[in-house]
Amino acid sequence: MMKFGLKPSKDFITECPFYFRDPEQGKTQTLTHVFRTGGGLAIAALRNYKLNLQVVLRRGTGSALVLEEFFMGTFRVVRKASVSIANFDTSYTTVFKICSESSPFFIFYHELHPFVEVRNLITLKVISTCDLEGVFNDLELKSCANQFRASIDVTYISSLGQFAIAVGGTLVLAKDSTVTRIIYDIKSHNIKDRFMNVLYDESTSRLLAMGLTTIMIFQLDCSNVYPAVTLNITSCGRVTRVLGWIPSEHMILFEKATAQFQEIVNIIYYEDPKEPLLATVSVKKPYTSSYCPYKKALFYIDEAAFGRKEIKILPLSDIKKAMGTDENRPEETQVLEGDRFAFLPDHFGEIIKIYFYCPRGTLFVKPFR
Repeated sequence: MMKFGLKPSKDFITECPFYFRDPEQGKTQTLTHVFRTGGGLAIAALRNYKLNLQVVLRRGTGSALVLEEFFMGTFRVVRKASVSIANFDTSYTTVFKICSESSPFFIFYHELHPFVEVRNLITLKVISTCDLEGVFNDLELKSCANQFRASIDVTYISSLGQFAIAVGGTLVLAKDSTVTRIIYDIKSHNIKDRFMNVLYDESTSRLLAMGLTTIMIFQLDCSNVYPAVTLNITSCGRVTRVLGWIPSEHMILFEKATAQFQEIVNIIYYEDPKEPLLATVSVKKPYTSSYCPYKKALFYIDEAAFGRKEIKILPLSDIKKAMGTDENRPEETQVLEGDRFAFLPDHFGEIIKIYFYCPRGTLFVKPFR
């Protein structure tokens, strides 16, 4: 019997996730079944190592977005949910992230969506929402609400049942559609900055707010919020995104853009906030680096000989060693470089974004376009 089959297109292969069966030999396994789940273009992804779950946000049909939940043990879809967004466009701001590494919840927000949603990682069901129109009204920002909708960041503090929202230079707590507390207002402290990212660590009850030139960490409890750490990062340049925050190690990893369409990963060690230590890693292409909390390592793509690309790994232990200790503090910023983990398969070509995740010690790679 003769069998006829169609060879997968180049675009199909280059956008499929894969994992390394043998990193030293460059042997990979492409997960083509993930691309055949019926969803459209993958927009973003998040994962929870404790639950061994991954959720991918995809384009659906019409105005729908699709949430697909994968069990990382088999990388099979175990659950789906849809969100309707009128006139959806990837150029609009989307916030899609877990609330905390130890939290079973994640945030979904789209600039054209009136609500910020908190969903359960296991069921994908909405457990809480926040109406941003009410928040903007409370902050007297109704006339410029559209401008702030494009630049907010948000997380959820389950112990308080409230959202922490960064709106320009103001950081607030909100519930339903009401601002319950203004945590910090940059303007009242004569600082020219705005908050870009807000993260919450459930294990320490600390909230991180990152601006273009300032990092602030707040301690939260049931009745009070107060600043715990303030860092000036003017010398680091313009921040583009936070890669990782490890409160137990007093360390933050974030990217900044350069004029050559490259990025620098900055690593700040702030055990002594008055004299923080700084290290940098050069990344050839933006959005091609990820911090893996399971592996406790930074992964990124670098260029090798003959036009090849290699995945490099820089463990947290090596970063700490290079940055020195209180008795042996380096006088200058340390420039770090990771070791080769594996070569990126040649057929992946020019990837716009890439996402690394390393459950159970196996490196998975998901390209995004």
